[in-house]
Order: sequence, then C-alpha cells, then structure tokens
Amino acid sequence: MKEFIKANIEKVLLILVMAALVVVAVFVVATVDVNPIELIKLTGNQKVAEVSGEAEAPKPVKALRLETIFENSQYLVCRNDDCERVFHDDFRKCPWCKTQVKENITKGPGDSDGDGIPDEIEAEHNMDPNNPDDALEDRDKDAFSNYDEIMVGINGVPTLIDDPSSYPSMLNFMQAIPKKAKALQFIYKSDQMAAADKSLWEIQFVDARRKTRWVRIGGEIFSSGYNLVDIEKSGGKAILSIKKSDGEVLKVSKGKYIYPPNSSGMIIYNSLDGKQAFVADDSKHDLIGLDGVKEVVDFRGWRRIGEEKVLKAIIFSRKTNEEFEIDSRKSILTPIK
Repeated sequence: MKEFIKANIEKVLLILVMAALVVVAVFVVATVDVNPIELIKLTGNQKVAEVSGEAEAPKPVKALRLETIFENSQYLVCRNDDCERVFHDDFRKCPWCKTQVKENITKGPGDSDGDGIPDEIEAEHNMDPNNPDDALEDRDKDAFSNYDEIMVGINGVPTLIDDPSSYPSMLNFMQAIPKKAKALQFIYKSDQMAAADKSLWEIQFVDARRKTRWVRIGGEIFSSGYNLVDIEKSGGKAILSIKKSDGEVLKVSKGKYIYPPNSSGMIIYNSLDGKQAFVADDSKHDLIGLDGVKEVVDFRGWRRIGEEKVLKAIIFSRKTNEEFEIDSRKSILTPIK
C-alpha cells in the first residue's frame, strides 16, 4: 500500500484537494441565502435598485414616436394618459380622444400658422391661415380632420372637408405584415395506378415522421381529417383531389407541399380601431372606420418583385380606386401615384 501511494503521490494529492473544494462549496451553498431570480433594474440616472422574485412585464414606452407591434416608427401614441392609443402619424390628432399631436410648430414660407397646410390652400377651403387649430377640426364630421382630407386626400388630390362622404382611403392608416402559410403534415410520394379500375388505384403518402400510408379513393390520409376524393391523370402525371368533410377541394401534385385554403395572406392592423385581422391572398376585406363606414379593399397577394426579389403586395381600394403597395420589410402601405 505504501509503495502504491509513493508511486502515485501526485494523483492522491489531487484527489484530496478536489474533495476539500467540494466540501467548501457545499458549506457555502448551505449557509448563504441566494435568491435564484435576482434582477438589477437600471432606470436612467436613478440609483440601482435590486428587485427579487418574478420580473414584471415592462410598461409601454410613453413617447410620441412609437415602435408598434409591426415595429414601424410611422405611428404615434396618444399623449393623453387616459387614452394612450396608437395611430398613424398622418393624423394630426388622436382619432379616439381628439388630443392634438404635440409637435414643434415651424412656420415656414407660405404657412403662417405652421399647421402643415399652406396659406393658399387654407384660403381655398375657407380656413384661417393664422389659426393652427383649424387643421385639426373635422368640419364635415366624417372622422377625418381637415388636415387629413387636404394633405392626405386621394391620389394626392384633397378630399372635400364639407362633404362627409368624401374622405381619404383608410388604407393610409393601416399596417400589414405577411402571414406565411403552414403546409399540411403530409405529401404525395408515389402511386400504383396500373389497374383499369380507378377504385383500385393507390396513392402513397408520407408524413412529417416519415411514416407512409397507402390510400385509395375515399380513404383518410393518416388522421389528418383529409380524404382522397379523386385521382386524375393529366399529361402522364396524377393530380389528386383531397378535402375535409366541410372544406374545399385541394389539388395535389406528387412531391409538392400542400397548403390549406386561405392559409397565406397578411395580418392587417387597423390603427383606426386598434384591431387586427387576417386577410387571405387574392381576397377582399372590409375596413371599418371610426364612424362605422365600411371600405372594401382587395388584397392581391404577395409577389417577389424586382431584381432583389423583395416580397411586395398590392392592395386596391374599391372606394377611392387607389392602389397601395406594401413592402414586407416596412409594413407601411404606400399609395402608388
């Protein structure tokens, strides 16, 4: 034994040192009260404060310029503490509580009151070029301010501030982002269609777990709720028809991902009522204004446009006959002049 220790003295000493360190660590953990969730909150130039326990959700940043759900800086948050709703910066006052947007008024050439409307145009609309407040008024009570109707207008042409049926497209005050379609969890892999009787034809499907199943017309595809309802041959290739009991028929090609109907489109954010809605590709959607007026728009789907293949879409307003383009990287709808 002594000879073994002498021969391995370095290893023995290393084991003893490691054992001593483990004992010390256990003692420290047992005697020191450590909260596993200990946060340091930094708030500007204030003193550092320790906060223990669960972290509270941060409150929205109170600022005139707001990063919204779509992370776009062209939206404002109302400075009225009882409102604090979000709206597009084309508005000069909050659409809900009518609080004026607080801006540094700069009186430029041809705009005596600095309200953003040139004196000449104010005179054309019987407005006071020395009164900045009349830009925020809604003379015809159509929920759009005089500024919105004159400076936003339709295709750059002012709408009538004395006619409640004349106002800009609500698409000026929307945001949108793409909604990517999610494919069904199976694809058409192969087939056996040598028999003269179509009812004997079989289609092989493979699911996300790489399991396969042979299905004849009328059979269910795995446990997806989709049934194979028909098989057609076109140009030497088979085209399948599948559907759910209460759904639309989907056409399926071999080796291609299958997307359910209305699964691809956009999420549109209406800054007038603060609501979101899904709009499918190549479909129409009803925008609802603050006064309950409906504007029908057509969403023409996302397309890869230009050399950079940027994902863009066109939305058409049936009310104003305007086309708006949206770049998926920005989420703001821009009228096409």
